[in-house]
Amino acid sequence: MINNMKIVNGDIKIKNDKINIYFTTAEASIDYKIGLGEGEKSINILENKLNLKKIYFLKQIHSDKIINTNDINNDLIVEGDALISNKRDIGIGVFTADCVPVIAYDKEKEIIAAIHSGWRGTYDNIVGKTIDKMIKDYGCSNIETIIGPHIKECCYEVSMEIVDKFNEKYNYKTKSRNISIESYIKEQLEKYNEVKKIDNVNLCTFCSDKPKFYSYRKEGDLAGRMFSFIFLN
Repeated sequence: MINNMKIVNGDIKIKNDKINIYFTTAEASIDYKIGLGEGEKSINILENKLNLKKIYFLKQIHSDKIINTNDINNDLIVEGDALISNKRDIGIGVFTADCVPVIAYDKEKEIIAAIHSGWRGTYDNIVGKTIDKMIKDYGCSNIETIIGPHIKECCYEVSMEIVDKFNEKYNYKTKSRNISIESYIKEQLEKYNEVKKIDNVNLCTFCSDKPKFYSYRKEGDLAGRMFSFIFLN
């Protein structure tokens, strides 16, 4: 169990000093039907509910593109799959429905990041590249990370072509078509002395009943989305 982790009104909430982290579920009070055009409306409700000036999100494209909130025009939706911020009372988050949400932060430097890491982003090392950027751009040296709910090895079957791609690139090897995306992400994180903690919510979006999650693999195009986000206060 992660320290200070609670489920409140269907949201998984982690509060640690000035850091606030949320992983929403399919039982949350605010529904994120991104594919059905309700995502932006839900974000506006969330901003008001949490008294935040802005919550930034991206048009996710399964890339390794990392965006700094300082570079975003408030009126534009930017493509990418990771956000970094050094602003207070500003939230940043990613949408998932089986892919892996990763939250990273340095409390001392007051730098936060939210990462969407599907199998393509994981293969392209988006998590490691985000950590690189936190270190190089902000001098982060005490980074903590949390791997959020996602489709886990128990339920994530892929083609042998994908298995072979990962086996060729990463030290973690498998002969099974059921792969553990979080194992590759942990491998990316463990390379950095600046990453001091790697936590895991340890819930599968496909088979978890308590709480329930949206799963694209289970529900297809009608699946809603979870929103994983972090803010400083």
